[in-house]
Amino acid sequence: MIYLVRHGLTWANEEHRYCGSTDLPLSDQGIRILNDLKKAAIWPIVDFCYHSGLQRTLQTASILFTAAPMVELKSLREFDFGDFELKNYDELKDNPAYIHWISQIMTEPCPNGDSREQFHGRVRAGWAQVLAAQSDKPDQSIAVVTHGGVIATVMNEIFPGQKHFYEWQPSCGSGYRLEIQQGQVIDFIEICATTAAGNY
Repeated sequence: MIYLVRHGLTWANEEHRYCGSTDLPLSDQGIRILNDLKKAAIWPIVDFCYHSGLQRTLQTASILFTAAPMVELKSLREFDFGDFELKNYDELKDNPAYIHWISQIMTEPCPNGDSREQFHGRVRAGWAQVLAAQSDKPDQSIAVVTHGGVIATVMNEIFPGQKHFYEWQPSCGSGYRLEIQQGQVIDFIEICATTAAGNY
């Protein structure tokens, strides 16, 4: 079994700002919600845990999967929003560079940040490492604490056409349980944090 988990809230999440490569810690609210989720046991004890290396994923993993050995996997970091990091839509909506990027997001890189192709290639490589680790020890359970864009990329490629890309992105603290057979994902169950921690 593999569990895909989105990190807890940061102040940038709370203010609806683009945050990819910026290494923010969890907010006080984010920590409180994750502790509520830990008490509610919506995420199980696992044998092993990957995190992206950014503070928000390591902190989340340390709260939810306390006893699991942890390994950093940088390829599962969020999209780098470059010049738009830590800005929100209201701050960017009249910016010509932002308007151009939004209109060409499928083909052109974010200014001083990732392109869609670069990001997806990096995520595919990281996900292949996770599947290889699970295949080596098929009885083990693995948690992957990562980012919303990473999770949406993985789920959209495994289950193409089932949802729009952004519909795959879980809320902070939520994610998916993936059933694995012979190194392939065959089914999933969505795990929603809001039912355990209240609406946030």
